Amino acid sequence: MSSLELDKDANLDKNANIKNEQENEIDLEEAAAELAAAYAKMEKELVDVQVAKTEQDNQMLRLRADFDNFRKRTRQEKENWLLESNINICSQLLVVLDNFQRALAAFPKDEQKENYVAGIEMIYRQLNEILLARGMEKIPAVGEVFDPNWHEAIGQEVTKEPELDGIIATEEQTGYRIDSKLIRPSQVRVNKFEA
Repeated sequence: MSSLELDKDANLDKNANIKNEQENEIDLEEAAAELAAAYAKMEKELVDVQVAKTEQDNQMLRLRADFDNFRKRTRQEKENWLLESNINICSQLLVVLDNFQRALAAFPKDEQKENYVAGIEMIYRQLNEILLARGMEKIPAVGEVFDPNWHEAIGQEVTKEPELDGIIATEEQTGYRIDSKLIRPSQVRVNKFEA
C-alpha cells in the first residue's frame, strides 16, 4: 500500500474516530439530559412524597388532639353527671334529715324516752354520714360573715357590739353544698348593730 493510501486510510480512520467521538458526545449529552430529567422527576416525586407525609403527620396530630379533647370532654361530662346525680340524691334526702332534726329537737328529755331518742339520733347520724360520704357538706353559718352565695337571711338580731354587725347570729335551717355547688342555702338570722 502506498503512503497515500495509508494517509487516506488514516484520515478515514481519523474521521471515523472524530465521528465516533461526536456520536459518543451526543450520546453522552443525551444520556446526561435523560439523567437530569430523571433526577428532576425524582426530586419532584420526593417533594410530593414529603408534602403528602407532612399532610398525613398534620392530620395525625389533629386526630390525636381531637381524641384527647374528646377524652377530656367525656371525663368532664362524667364528673358533672356524677356531681349532678349526687346533688339530686342529697337534695331529696335533706327533707328526711330535716325531719329527724325536728323530731330530736321536739322530744322532751325524760328517762323513758332516752332509748327512743338515742335510736333516732343513731338513724340521723347514719343518714348524715351517708350524705357526707357522697360529698355533701354543711355550710358554716353561726359566727360566720353573712354571704348571700351560701346564706339566706330570714331575719335580723339586734346587737350592741359593732364588731358583730353582719355576722350570723342563728341558723334556722342548715344549708348544704357539694363541692362548689349549692344544694340549699342556710336560712339564718344576721346580727345588725344598733347603737
